[in-house]
Amino acid sequence: MKNLDIKIHNNFELSIMDLINDLDISDTKWDDLICLISDNSQCVFFYGIRLNYVEYVENAIGYVADEILIDDNGSLNTLLLRIMDINIINRGMLSKLWEHYESPSLVFLKNIEDEGLLVDTIKLNRYYDTLLNTIKGIYILSQDFEQNVLWLRGNNQVIMEKINHLYK
Repeated sequence: MKNLDIKIHNNFELSIMDLINDLDISDTKWDDLICLISDNSQCVFFYGIRLNYVEYVENAIGYVADEILIDDNGSLNTLLLRIMDINIINRGMLSKLWEHYESPSLVFLKNIEDEGLLVDTIKLNRYYDTLLNTIKGIYILSQDFEQNVLWLRGNNQVIMEKINHLYK
């Protein structure tokens, strides 16, 4: 895709750098990627680590959340919530929530039955590698320290191949 630098780091991880702008999850350039992953998932979650600022975060959560699963004793410093389906298609308010966290991510689960395992695993160890090694059919779209890079990690080779072809 134009103005994107895609790097495949291994079979299950790639980074997509926006060469023009900082990352905005609501931008239409991410539609095909998010639709491809969500079409192969039963549920999607927002997972935020390290809340940057509190102002208006409750409004964004109220709009985006189907259910709050983890909220770090009410501090919202670590947040896991199931996203209402409409917010995957129309990501404007999800983008506002994304901006509140130093390390935001979308977690896609192939099987909704793994939701409890997701919650338990995050409570014990919040690292992406642990989630990928524990839960089959999981995909994680995340932003780390670079403000213009979207990371994709997953553990389903077939879907990763489709994603690689999407950006060739």
